[in-house]
Amino acid sequence: MILLAWRARMRISVLPALACIVHGVLAAGLVPIPHSLVAWGSTVIALGFALLFASLATSYGLARHSRAP
Repeated sequence: MILLAWRARMRISVLPALACIVHGVLAAGLVPIPHSLVAWGSTVIALGFALLFASLATSYGLARHSRAP
């Protein structure tokens, strides 16, 4: 379903499915929850870099589409 929505360029419809997947992964305990300050710090730094790379990819994608005729 996610791939079909992505290919149909209805990318906003992918968000609820991704939210459900992330919730399921966290509820199942597949990703451990940090318990110490060092673990929380490394988690925050990793999330910061993930957001940085996601924003750079979005910026690159939007710039590429704005240059297209």
